[in-house]
Amino acid sequence: MDPAQEQKAKKAAKALKSRIDVIQKHLDPILAGPLSETYGPLPTNEKAQFEVLLSFTLNTLYHIYLKTHGVNPLDHHVTNELQRVKEYIEKIKVAEGRGPKRTMELDKGAADRFIKSALAGEEDNEEEEEEGKQHNIKKRSLRKEKSTLEEEEQDLNNNNNIQRKRARVDPFAGPKNGSN
Repeated sequence: MDPAQEQKAKKAAKALKSRIDVIQKHLDPILAGPLSETYGPLPTNEKAQFEVLLSFTLNTLYHIYLKTHGVNPLDHHVTNELQRVKEYIEKIKVAEGRGPKRTMELDKGAADRFIKSALAGEEDNEEEEEEGKQHNIKKRSLRKEKSTLEEEEQDLNNNNNIQRKRARVDPFAGPKNGSN
């Protein structure tokens, strides 16, 4: 090995050792006593965090172990496990409200309508406006007819003191056979 590669390897080993020391510092209090004593009194959300932390730590350490032995960890199942644990970390963040905030979503239907409207010629828009006006006029006249019919029906119901019965007329079906 040439001196440059040897120097690079020493730096990498030193960085690895310092990171392992940090991990060890965090794990010592957890592993000092039985795991049930550490895990038992925790609230539910912290239990989930604890389990994910342990799983992530173990899989990461195994990933490092594979790398130090010359095995490509990307070809190993540990990579899939790390990805799965990262998904759980994100789920916990979302459940606690610390996850990514929802951004505005595009309403594709509305966007299509805007684009079609903008691209349509003035003639098309004028025709659509005229059709819309006529449609509104028809709606108003139908509402007026309906309210008039409802008023007439209410008048008929209110005139119960009239001795003779009037035949009920369905405005759409006409008078019934055999009745006046």
